Amino acid sequence: MNFLHRSIKGGMLVAGLLTCTMFYAAIAPEAVLQSAFGQAIDGPVAQIVVRNWGILIGLMGLLLIYGAFHEPVRRTALLVAGASKLAFISLVLALGQQFLQFQAGVSVAADVLMVALFAAYLIATRGGATGAGLQPADSDPRALQRKFVARMRKGLRVVWPILSALLMLIVALGVVAGTAEGWSLQESVYFSFVSGLTIGYGDYAPKTLLGRVLAVAVGICGILVTALIAAVAVKALTQAQDGADD
Repeated sequence: MNFLHRSIKGGMLVAGLLTCTMFYAAIAPEAVLQSAFGQAIDGPVAQIVVRNWGILIGLMGLLLIYGAFHEPVRRTALLVAGASKLAFISLVLALGQQFLQFQAGVSVAADVLMVALFAAYLIATRGGATGAGLQPADSDPRALQRKFVARMRKGLRVVWPILSALLMLIVALGVVAGTAEGWSLQESVYFSFVSGLTIGYGDYAPKTLLGRVLAVAVGICGILVTALIAAVAVKALTQAQDGADD
């Protein structure tokens, strides 16, 4: 129970940030479809539907981020976002298993983990239990912001060796993958961060086995970077709200 209360903020923040990347579908629907499903659909109706789909999914991400920092709406945010992700998982598994080899497969796997975390928290708090004790100790918003920034800086200094190592590993893996694919150094570095941020524009896609394996490794490292920063931010906010001394 205590573990869920400690981890749910970070989990919701990471899930929200990853889900917000779907806003890109409103900008480049063809690229998103090509990356996620390996094919694109044309026509004005498809443009409207896909763009609207991207906006709605992105709004789910914002809802999760808002719920991470506002406990009164947390359960509602988890229920709505969880239902949306569960619907996507069910549709892909029931109607589009052939798409699991593309980015949609990674999305399904990530959504399964998110739904499991959401469900565990909802079950654990179904009796009305809440994360008591997290109300701001200082009612001055500016003071709270200063505390948060100070603790965020300290947290980033602590994790910087790990963070920098992961970033260098992302670049190194991307360069090796780019070399295997015959890309330039600039294209390889670009691919590294686009894949590491789990955006997946689809303009550069590895074709070789080595390139695909390294692309998966880059994505895993990128998720670790996002999770690490989110964890530091959540801890900094919690300490600022509690007025805890370092």
